[in-house]
Amino acid sequence: MSVPSPLRSESKLIAQMKTEEMLTHTLRITANENVFDPKYHVLADKINDLAISIGKDIWEANGIRVNNNPEHWRIRHGLQDRACRHFNDLLYLIGLAKKTYHLRSRKFYAWINKVTEARDYTRKWRDSDVSKYGHLGSD
Repeated sequence: MSVPSPLRSESKLIAQMKTEEMLTHTLRITANENVFDPKYHVLADKINDLAISIGKDIWEANGIRVNNNPEHWRIRHGLQDRACRHFNDLLYLIGLAKKTYHLRSRKFYAWINKVTEARDYTRKWRDSDVSKYGHLGSD
């Protein structure tokens, strides 16, 4: 028997897929020298490093199977938390890039939307995991 669509839970892979979309979008934007002047490469490098770090954390967390193991839960939850914090740092840097590189509003908001969408799915995944495995951290 199938589960009615309103009762289905969202795929745990959506956070990873949205993060990868955000990451590739970020790398493409920052590689465009018509937009990101190479003389300000330090900011573009920080943006890329942070986006890659987020993608790596999500990838690693998704590969950890908790199986009621408190240590696995601690590591996975830590990676999810760090990714969520880094999403906020990334939003700050993108805002700084808008001012530094005079990004057009349309390009800026499309980029921000990709980051916030990935962040929101990651938060939902983390919150779902807390409901499922949070009891493992109370020992």
